[in-house]
Amino acid sequence: MHLFGLAAILRRPICSPKLTGDIFGETSVGIKVKNHSRILATALILGALLILQFSPLKADAAETSDASVDTPVGQGSKAKGTNAVPGADQVDQLITNANLRALSGSKSRWSISNSIGYDGGTVSAPFAEGRPNISGASATSVDTDINDTLNIKLSLNPFNAIMLGFGVRKMAPFTGSGPSGAYYASGGKDMDIYDPSLTYQYVYKMGMVQSVAQLSGTYFTRADIAYSANGNLSSNFGFDQENIIEFGNLSVGGSIGISMQRPTDNSYDYSMYQFWLDPYAEYKVSDFINLRTVANVWTYERYQFAALVHDAWTESVGVGFSVTRDIFIYPNVQFLPQMFNWTLTNVGVSATINLM
Repeated sequence: MHLFGLAAILRRPICSPKLTGDIFGETSVGIKVKNHSRILATALILGALLILQFSPLKADAAETSDASVDTPVGQGSKAKGTNAVPGADQVDQLITNANLRALSGSKSRWSISNSIGYDGGTVSAPFAEGRPNISGASATSVDTDINDTLNIKLSLNPFNAIMLGFGVRKMAPFTGSGPSGAYYASGGKDMDIYDPSLTYQYVYKMGMVQSVAQLSGTYFTRADIAYSANGNLSSNFGFDQENIIEFGNLSVGGSIGISMQRPTDNSYDYSMYQFWLDPYAEYKVSDFINLRTVANVWTYERYQFAALVHDAWTESVGVGFSVTRDIFIYPNVQFLPQMFNWTLTNVGVSATINLM
């Protein structure tokens, strides 16, 4: 399962340590891990405050501008009362793409953001126990799962937010017998609450480009990757930015990011660094429906014992449903365009659901 919720919604189902990571051991350096987590949290908060200080889109600008926004029926979301953020509607003037709007989160001061995914099997067995790792990405589960990355979001102003979250998942949810024996052997649990994270988010527009940027730190607690037999992945640090330009009903954009992890030993060869540039395109059929494709074509990983590795090019194609401004659902299939095969074509569903 990719470890970062943002990547899940816009690029691919959650399955690898993209955008989550630094690695420290669980035994001999337990104190170091705790100190590192505190330093990471402090750095994220200080970084957010610095960006707030020098941001061209500060909260005082939000309070002075109250221009109306053309929001389709069913897309509206407005914070009211004591939970309101002054000038919150400015976000929808900058971000008009339905997917990015949902990703940017609720316009309330306090809210809950859910990044929900189903990483299913192949098209011939979508509810089976296993799913092939078609990209060959590091730290990728080959068992199906349903998962939710749940974040409590505090909007500092219309454009900047801090999120504190964790993951919840159920492995092989439709089999009745749970995940594979190999998954249990790696230390994995059938049901899990895992991987607390701290994220800073910045929403902005530069020229025609609408963007949502996130800087995130995650502490891994999932036994299947933090287990001593599997390389002691303990934490991750990363950056991801989603960008899109609209040309009428057609939108083109891409995801760019970097993820860093440092394995504590050589018992298991997880990648140390990952970086990617993944283009995508959408065609708006209506205010509620769009056709989407995401090309995970330039994803690279640097391993301990190998040179730079180019992950296999995977493509996802599906239909996006903008249920409301705060809910976006994307059922899709993922395949290898250079060697298409139905037995190597996975199904998945990703959804962003904001509450409050």
